[in-house]
Formats: sequence, C-alpha cells, structure tokens
Amino acid sequence: MFWTVAVILALGMGVWIARPLWRHPLPIEPVGSIASVYRDQLEELSTDLAQGTLTQARYAAAREELERRALQETAQSAHHANPTASRALAATLFVVLPLAALALYWMLGHPQAIGTPKQAAADSSAMTPEHFSEMTEKLAERLRQDPSDARAWLMLAKAYKVQDRIKDAAAALEKGIALKPDDPDMLTEYAEVLAMAQGGSFAGKPEQAIQRALSVAPNHAKGLTMAGALAFEKKNYSGAVAHWQKLFKQLKHDPELQKALLAGIAEASRLRTVANTPAQAITGRVQLDAGLAGSIDPADTVFIFARGEEGPGMPVAAMRRQARELPISFRLDDTYAVNPSVRLGSLPSIVVGARISKSGDASPHQGDLQALSAPLKLGASGVVLTINEVVK
Repeated sequence: MFWTVAVILALGMGVWIARPLWRHPLPIEPVGSIASVYRDQLEELSTDLAQGTLTQARYAAAREELERRALQETAQSAHHANPTASRALAATLFVVLPLAALALYWMLGHPQAIGTPKQAAADSSAMTPEHFSEMTEKLAERLRQDPSDARAWLMLAKAYKVQDRIKDAAAALEKGIALKPDDPDMLTEYAEVLAMAQGGSFAGKPEQAIQRALSVAPNHAKGLTMAGALAFEKKNYSGAVAHWQKLFKQLKHDPELQKALLAGIAEASRLRTVANTPAQAITGRVQLDAGLAGSIDPADTVFIFARGEEGPGMPVAAMRRQARELPISFRLDDTYAVNPSVRLGSLPSIVVGARISKSGDASPHQGDLQALSAPLKLGASGVVLTINEVVK
C-alpha cells in the first residue's frame, strides 16, 4: 500500500508538471507579457466606463477591438512556439521528478521497514501509465471495500486529477470531505479540481471551499495561493497582494518560490496602481464632408489614429470603425495602443487622424479619404475631424 501511494504521488507530480509543456509548446514570444498588457488595457477601459467618460456602446466596441488584437498577438506568439524543446523538457521532468523523489527517500528514509531495496527499485523502475492506472484502480477498489479512510480519498482524487478524470476527482474529494469536513488540504484540493472543471475560474463553489479552508487554517499555503488568485481574478488587486504577502513570509527557506511569488505581487501591485490612475486621452468626433457622401460605401473601414507630430510615423494608438457609423465620437488612449511599449503620454505633440479605407488595410492607399488634426497635447477634447482630403 505504501509503495502504491508513494509512486502515485511521485508520478502524479511529474505528470502534473510535464503535461502543460507537452500539450502547449513553450512560446518564443512572451505570451504571458501580452496577456498582462491587455489586462492592463482592459482595466483602463473598465475604469473609463465606471467614471462615465465612456458610453456602454463605445465600451463594447472598444472591448471587442481590444480582444481582437489580443487574440491576434497571442496567436502570432504561439505560432513561434518550440514544441520539440517543450516536449523534451516535459519528458525529462516526467522521468526525473519521480526518480528523484524515490532516490531521496532511499537515502533519507527507511525503506527496510516496508520491503527490500531491490524489490522497491524494481517496482518503481517498471512503472508505466498502465501500471499507474492499475494502482489507481486498486486504491479505488480498496476504498469501495472500506470507504472510511479520508486521506486515501485525497490520494485517489490526486491520481484521478493526473489522469484528467476531473469529475471522478471531485467525487472522491466530496467523500473525503464528508469524513473530515474541516480538512484544509482536502478543501483546497477540492477548490482546485472544481476550478479546473470551470476552465480555471475560482468563482462559486471553489471560492467557498477556499474560504472554508482558510477559516480553519489561516496560514495554509495552498489556501493563500488560491485566495490570492481568486482576488486577482475578481480584480481585487489589494486582496491578492495581501494574501500573497502573507504567504511570502512563510517561505523564508525557499528563495525560488519567494522569487516567483514576488513576480505575482509586483503584477498585482502594478494593476492596482493602474486601476486607481485615471487614463489620459484625446476625445472628439469624426465626420464626413457632405460633398463626399456619395463616394463611400457603408461597409468601408474607418481608421481613427494618433501618432507623434515628429514621429514615429506609425500610429501609436488606433481604432477601427465602419463608414456607416459616421459621424463617430472617439476617445483615443493607451487602451488602443498599437505597440504596448509606446504610450501616448511619451509623445510631446500628437496628431490625430481619420481615414476611410476601401481596402480595409491600415496603411494609406491612393484614393482613400482622410483628415488630420493640428498638433495636440494629450488630454485634448472636442477635437473635430472632417474627412475631406483624398490620399494621392
């Protein structure tokens, strides 16, 4: 029984760590940084809506454009993934982690108390996915015969989780929790399994399980980790920082985990600052010269953009609309940044333009219609752009 449980846990950890690398190749481009930037932009957009500087209709259109850009950049980043390196790393982790765990026990534990060294080594070296499944089923059968062992239900749930049997894992944990309703290990494992079933969201039952675990064990490491993730998910960045800082104090002897946790605390702190800082913008209206009304198609694309008076030549912020929406009220801020590393606030003087493109291409083409403003400062309002110039 000891070796069955030990090997399940060791291999389970190896599979749990290696599986994401096998399924999702490591991107060469920083997909995580892309997601962080767009969360920042979406937060600023939501702040504008809450403050009344953005109507619901404009918010919905802006969010749709933001999500489109985020998906496009993420797809481009994922396109440059390195599946060979990722799967090689996954295979290495799957093999090395269980063997390292068994080797440590061999050196520091007392294997003689449960069996001969040769037999134990043979059992571990012969482990295959089929053997893992077989041992899992043996543990399940044992619990069917004697369902009174709460810790065994937890072990079975972890084995099921490794096998992607999420519903079975949840059912096993529910039986274990029925026996030990205030066990923080089972409650946090239950929260994790339920969140996996919900696509990674901790809302609802996972949140209740986390709160229950922390009410019993306020310093429970996994509970604090999840509570911080839940607060982050709900955009309660102060709550996320508080939970993770409390956890950080418990990791004095684990500098690597401290380093990873500090990254999360820094990101939550940054987003908290952004949420409390009103976004600066240029606002105004785009309209079409009455004499050109017959020369456009309602489906033509309208680009509204801002660029530096003295460069760069490419737009720093831009939005896309359709000609049928003219006249269009606009608000250009860093939510619409073309390159997240270049912000409108970094430009000493800004030119705002609007262009009607029949091709739908963001670059200007001969025959497009456009209008450009005089140089402006960030924060300008009431800007009126009348499209009346033909691109040569």
